[in-house]
Amino acid sequence: MAAFYPAYMLKSMKTLLVLILLSLSAIPHQSRGAQLGRRANWHGAPRDRHINSPCFQRPAEQSSLIRKAQKNKYVIRRILFVGNVNTRDGVLRRRILLQEGNAFRRAILIKTLANLSKLKMIYPVRLSDVMAQLNDEEKTIHVLMCFKERARRT
Repeated sequence: MAAFYPAYMLKSMKTLLVLILLSLSAIPHQSRGAQLGRRANWHGAPRDRHINSPCFQRPAEQSSLIRKAQKNKYVIRRILFVGNVNTRDGVLRRRILLQEGNAFRRAILIKTLANLSKLKMIYPVRLSDVMAQLNDEEKTIHVLMCFKERARRT
């Protein structure tokens, strides 16, 4: 794919793909905390504001998707990164053991998260920072990993 498109187009295509994937699993914009009458924290945002984050997937949903993908031998279609502003994709991809086109395995995902967490430029990555989206027709899985970078030293 890199031979056909210039680098600036690949970046915008990647962003477009992430936006499409996130829109497919859109969560309503109104927070669930406001619906349930929960109190807000000091700056007015509900305590469970992570529910509205584009990188949030309910643990029960995530574990069932991961279990289904491993049991039915789903193939990894695409691995996407969100939140890496200063860290290049190549640096992250060198650390991951998951490879597009291979069968998905939870154990390899856990080892990948441990490898990524060793990087000094990002905060440790947990399983809750991973979103899984399945395509049942093609038996493929998209893996979206969300990062938070540390402050850069000048």
